[in-house]
Parts: sequence; C-alpha cells; structure tokens
Amino acid sequence: MKDSFSVFIFDSNVKLLMQKRAVNTYNSDGLWTNTCSGYPQENETIEEAVHRSLEEEFGFDCKLDKLSEFYYRMEPGDVLYEHEYHHVYIGFYYGVPEPNNEEIMSWKWMNVFEILDELRNNPEKYKYWFRYTYRNVLDKVSRKQKNRILGLFM
Repeated sequence: MKDSFSVFIFDSNVKLLMQKRAVNTYNSDGLWTNTCSGYPQENETIEEAVHRSLEEEFGFDCKLDKLSEFYYRMEPGDVLYEHEYHHVYIGFYYGVPEPNNEEIMSWKWMNVFEILDELRNNPEKYKYWFRYTYRNVLDKVSRKQKNRILGLFM
C-alpha cells in the first residue's frame, strides 16, 4: 500500500477544473478526471507533492485544504489494481491555468451538476477512480466549504 493524492480546484463560480489525461499517461489514457492526482516522490511529503503536482500539471499553485483521507483498494481492470492510502485536497483558483501538454490533452471548468450528468450518461469517458469517488468528494466539499458554495446547493 502506498500514499496517493487528488486535488480538486474550484473557480469563483464553483466550477471544478477538470483535465483530460494525455494519451500514454499512467492508467488514464485520454480520460477525464479531477484537477490532478499523483504520488509523492521519495522523501517528499504529501503536502509538498500536491503543490508540486498542481504546478507541474497546470502551471499554478494556490492554498489547499485537506478535505479527507481514506484507504481504498480497487480493481478497475483485468491487470491493474490500486491499493492506496489516499489524501484529498481542495482549493480555489481564479486565474487562467497553463496546462502541461505532456500530461494534459484538454481541460475545462465544469459545473458540479454537469459532471454528475456526464458521469450518469457517459461514465466511460472518466477515470475509474473519479467515477468512484466524485459524489463522496462533492458531499465533503459542500460540508467543509458551505459558506462558499451554499448558493449552489439551494
């Protein structure tokens, strides 16, 4: 089992910064997913890793709050399985991202309800882990950041 992380960045309209992974990226070829995910490098803390990854993949950094952490084991394919202790971070960014084209094929800001609709109608376009956990993250975000997004859920 190893540590892993995911970052969910929202804009001022509470849209989530999504990325479509570049072809030939680890277990996510051409699939849509959250802002960024990854693993800490040797001798790197999770907190250092989330900021490094955000900078490497989207060209910016911002304040991040730890939303949750949990253990999971998934087998999304015949050969691949994930057995990790996962840390989830959220943040808000109001600028224009500068995506790394080696990692990211495409990107967009999506309304949380658009994402739910997409996951219901086109689940195969999204990374397995994202499909598995999005509703849980959304619920935790709404509780933790309720003052920022209260209007969205009323």
